[in-house]
Amino acid sequence: MTPDMIAILDKVRGMAGQVLEYAGMQLVHLEMHRESRGLILRLYIDKDGGVTLDDCAHVSRQISAQLDMETPSRTATPWKSPPPAWTGRWSRTSISPSSPAG
Repeated sequence: MTPDMIAILDKVRGMAGQVLEYAGMQLVHLEMHRESRGLILRLYIDKDGGVTLDDCAHVSRQISAQLDMETPSRTATPWKSPPPAWTGRWSRTSISPSSPAG
């Protein structure tokens, strides 16, 4: 593991501790490894009564947002602005999108 990876893990451990404490959870394990598309960061969390999928999604969003603010050049999304939201709806009778009722 490189010194940069160790520094990232230390930073994430601190961020995760704050997020998880506020949410009533705890960090069980933290790991990072390199894959063909970049670094993969994995957090293992727990709380009394077990962790739900919503808990995982909440923690993921919170830590991702903090990482984006701390190091935008390394962790920000590849586009300059988020993709536009689609305002149409899907028709029940076709696979193609239909325009919203006006």
